[in-house]
Amino acid sequence: MSRTYQPIISPNDFTLQQFVSQFEDAKKNITIPDFVATLLEHEKDEAQRIEELEALLEERKRKLKSKEK
Repeated sequence: MSRTYQPIISPNDFTLQQFVSQFEDAKKNITIPDFVATLLEHEKDEAQRIEELEALLEERKRKLKSKEK
């Protein structure tokens, strides 16, 4: 008999968790805005990514405001 493994989180979530863990150590030397700006410089469609980020930021702002109430 063999055991089967059922992942608890998706591969994408796992990768994001690993990234956040690594980034926590690096935050002492680099700011989040600088990090995002550097990533954007290496994007093929930088303008599209900026629009996507703006939408995500607006949604995050709405969530934060609703938590404050």
